[in-house]
Amino acid sequence: SVQPLAGKRWKLDYTASEESGHSPETQVKLVDCFELTSHPRICESKIPITLNLHLPDGKRAASTKDWPAWREKEYPKLRSGFRAKFPSLLWP
Repeated sequence: SVQPLAGKRWKLDYTASEESGHSPETQVKLVDCFELTSHPRICESKIPITLNLHLPDGKRAASTKDWPAWREKEYPKLRSGFRAKFPSLLWP
């Protein structure tokens, strides 16, 4: 597991990386990623972890190997829909 945020651990799945040469991946709540200032990586920061971003209801919203770019480019397109579906959460 990797610990990208204080007090939170993410389990990594290496299955896809072994079979196809892709990076390891993890399932993570989208709202937990807003604290990230850079994309989590392993192996001395050489390999990015694929983040499978999930909504509060458990449905997958997206996947990314570059969190800062996804947040800047893709998230603004989706934010209003997230706000409408989950109005009790803050969507920065």
